[in-house]
Amino acid sequence: MQRAQSVACDQTIINIFIDLLQSNDIKTRAAVLSLISQLEISNPSITLITSITIALDDENWEVNTNACQVLGEISEKAATNEVISKLIVVVNGDDNYFPSCFATEGIGNILSSLSVITQLDPKIISDICLCKRASDCLKNVSTEQLIDLFLPLEILIGCQQ
Repeated sequence: MQRAQSVACDQTIINIFIDLLQSNDIKTRAAVLSLISQLEISNPSITLITSITIALDDENWEVNTNACQVLGEISEKAATNEVISKLIVVVNGDDNYFPSCFATEGIGNILSSLSVITQLDPKIISDICLCKRASDCLKNVSTEQLIDLFLPLEILIGCQQ
């Protein structure tokens, strides 16, 4: 399996994944995403992350669910405003339970620390705090850390004077 992991990190293989994610066949897209979720791609390209993020808009729930799972597996490397915004849309969607749960887990895995969260646009952080499953999305960050992020000590001291 270790050899398979190193082959999966090869740019040629990643390019094949990207091409397959553009297939018209739902089963192909779902299967490729399922495969990618099982691999440890140490340095996913922006193009791969973008292709996976596009799959979040797929009409098929299995493709959506697998895309959410992959982004969660990629974790911090997928911590962009665009990725998180699209995952929030899936979390708040009413269409299907499974993609919403996997999107929640994906956000939670991506936002593995306060340092990752501080790199995001404050509007995105606010959207996460207001989404349906905010506590699960923010499972790796304490309430105190979020308060410190949104209300710096200088503001709190100013309110007391």
